[in-house]
Amino acid sequence: MANSQFRDVVNRVLQHVGEPTIPDASTFNTDSSLTKIQLQAKLFVDKVNRRLVRKSRGRFLSRVGTFSVTSGSNSYSLPAGVLAEDLKEDTVFVTTTGKGRKLEYIDYDEWLMWFPSGETTKGLPSRWYVYPPDGTGVDKIGFSAPSNVSLTVRYEYYLNVSPITLATDEIAFPVRFEDILWDHATMWVEVSKAEGKASDYAMILDNLFEDLRQEALGSPEHPPKVVLGLGAMGFRKTRSRYARSPGL
Repeated sequence: MANSQFRDVVNRVLQHVGEPTIPDASTFNTDSSLTKIQLQAKLFVDKVNRRLVRKSRGRFLSRVGTFSVTSGSNSYSLPAGVLAEDLKEDTVFVTTTGKGRKLEYIDYDEWLMWFPSGETTKGLPSRWYVYPPDGTGVDKIGFSAPSNVSLTVRYEYYLNVSPITLATDEIAFPVRFEDILWDHATMWVEVSKAEGKASDYAMILDNLFEDLRQEALGSPEHPPKVVLGLGAMGFRKTRSRYARSPGL
């Protein structure tokens, strides 16, 4: 089932607050044709859609990408709109037939400690790292060792939602979680219409966010297992994880 369209969600929010709905896509797409509350509802739904995507990290927001790795380069750009923080560290694999293997994440500073002049000896990569930001807004990753053959590297990342503007744009959330977006956007519209209701809605949203968190990350009654690796150089914290020393 496809996700709901932008206009349908905005109209649901308008129904919640007792306001006239937006009758057609043409009116929806022309801000000057909307009432103040209709325009606010439209802006709030867009804002909440973005915010919930950042907070949830649910499986339904997971996507798959690939790098075509060659022996002539060791700098690979992530797709537009995808940041290094969106990558799932444990999902980077070489998938080329006969060379498949999981690649371990290491900090760039850790890689630089081992290769202060850069890594020139090529081979089959076993690790990956993220280059420091270069001001372009595009994150890049490299491999250690730099590949000596052409490879396909598969990875997973979390969707970084784009702004929704048109009536037919789809929201990021599947139907089963859509009520959380309705209530969150409704809260903003109600606060805009009349003060004094924010605290009541906040109590409701706390429970809704907990439901979403448990669906995305699992119940707090069953916390994920933590496996710590022991290296000769001790533990090093990397992006909130602990990794082995790269020489081991």
